[in-house]
Amino acid sequence: LVGSVVVLGTSVLAVYATSQGLLSAGRVGLALTYVTQLPGMLGWFLKEVAQTEIELVAVERAWQYLDEPTENDETHLCPTLLYSTSFFDTSTMQFREVVLRYSSVLPPVLKGISVVVPPGKKVLCVGRTGAGKSSLFSTLLRFHPFEGHIRVGDLDICDLMLVQLRHLVHLIPQRPMLFGKTVREILMGPADATLTSGVPQGDFRTCTFPHVSRMQGSRTATGELFSAGEQQLLCLARALYNPAPVLLCDEITSTLDESSDRLVHDILFGMESTVLSIAHNLHNAMRYDLVMVLEDGRVAEFDAPAALVQRPSSRFASLLSAAGRHT
Repeated sequence: LVGSVVVLGTSVLAVYATSQGLLSAGRVGLALTYVTQLPGMLGWFLKEVAQTEIELVAVERAWQYLDEPTENDETHLCPTLLYSTSFFDTSTMQFREVVLRYSSVLPPVLKGISVVVPPGKKVLCVGRTGAGKSSLFSTLLRFHPFEGHIRVGDLDICDLMLVQLRHLVHLIPQRPMLFGKTVREILMGPADATLTSGVPQGDFRTCTFPHVSRMQGSRTATGELFSAGEQQLLCLARALYNPAPVLLCDEITSTLDESSDRLVHDILFGMESTVLSIAHNLHNAMRYDLVMVLEDGRVAEFDAPAALVQRPSSRFASLLSAAGRHT
């Protein structure tokens, strides 16, 4: 708009100056030639200003990350935790008045969560977007400080070193993250060991590794060698190779077909670990031991799925109905 106004004003002045004999036609033409380039130059200038602002925001974000407190390297302070089968059988998980807020000036996103999950149970966490499902996982992993207590067996997670907590609670994220140059390193890390001793056998191994040659093959840092579904299966295989008393699953079958989805759930339900799973696809909802319905940062319902669907006002039954499931 500014460029157009300048071009219009210059044209009017050029006509006036020419009529008064103040400027020759050649000079007027030269002036108009340069002035007509002004809108394009102004557009380029504004684009560069906007791009510079974007880059400065990225720098500001980097400085914020640098100011974040880092986790202490505690590996040398404690040995690797090994949990016996008896611990898996007795590791009751307890949430006691858990409150989480991401900033002191913001309202809490979790508002007094108090539930008890028996050992080895498979719990489905459902709710609308923003209900607090991922925030609940972040408290178990101590990504953010929280109020209240979370215990697994006799262990309060706030009393553990972070390296101990990482052996107590494993996470399979919605977006797969693979570490290592080969499948062997992805599952086991850089240590030398026998791969087939811990990787699940049978249909799951066939589904995860359709080409044996790829077991030793290298991959790029972003995992282009594998599809999104295969990367998700690798994350699950890694969790099975190194089992933990608590396994958190965040939409782990969102990129899988129906048969693979069913197979993954068969494996989850056969594990000794206590499993908390976030899912918006409710095809396997009735197979879980318990369902936790979160609403506005609170536990709205917590019971067996068969019991919840029998309640006329059940939120879980409403979610099943909205998902097209017949209860």
